[in-house]
Amino acid sequence: MHIRLFVNYILTAPARWGSNAPHAQRQAKASTADNYYRTLKAFFSWCVKEGLIPDSPLTNVKHPIVDQTIIPTYTTTDIQHMLDACPAGTRLGLRNRAIILTLLDSGLRAEELVEIAFPRDYNGDEGRVKVHGKGRKERTVRVGYMAQKAILKWLLVRPNNCDRLFTSEEGKPLTRSGLSHLIGDIGKQANITSTRCSPHTFRHTFAVNFLKNGGQQLDLKELLGHKTLAMIERYIRYCQSENAIEKHRQFSPADRMGLK
Repeated sequence: MHIRLFVNYILTAPARWGSNAPHAQRQAKASTADNYYRTLKAFFSWCVKEGLIPDSPLTNVKHPIVDQTIIPTYTTTDIQHMLDACPAGTRLGLRNRAIILTLLDSGLRAEELVEIAFPRDYNGDEGRVKVHGKGRKERTVRVGYMAQKAILKWLLVRPNNCDRLFTSEEGKPLTRSGLSHLIGDIGKQANITSTRCSPHTFRHTFAVNFLKNGGQQLDLKELLGHKTLAMIERYIRYCQSENAIEKHRQFSPADRMGLK
């Protein structure tokens, strides 16, 4: 009963998301409740396995329902417009281009990107980035040659009095909120209105395009730092849906009937 009350509290508690979009708030609550449910389920399963309790209290507790919404991603045009909004002839322009391409090509969370230390966490020879993820779990990701080139250009003008790869305008460590404001401002300059301009949208864009380009599910799980494949199911469904749309162009019943 206590678990049901807890899950219900998460779903009905006053919104704390600072958003004016009621649906976005509901979706955030449902996702949070789902995360808590998964964590509790894993914990109680471990307790049963260790013989600490006879049965899991979650046995008869239903899984929270999370709406299956369309994943927001940037288009190629969006990315190009954002890059165009970062003048390559300025220090901040070089920094912003490096940030955009790093987010796009790594799928890093905002807090993971701002925590990258230099030179400790970045190997420019191989494009490897040591990531300090959730729960203090480290993993290694990679950025491609375009992102490596952009980072190198930024390093040539980067202030040397800070141990973070990406700094603020004052040469101090870039913060998570600072990164969010930065991406939002670039999105406004690029006149992007079709999707929310945030660091996390880059994470979605990376995941979807990695799968579209032939990347494997297990590899994506490791690169994103997820514990299970269940966390990337929505990306898989999205790609399957997009593939079905493309197949419809070939096999549209009405178009192929020769109707007049």
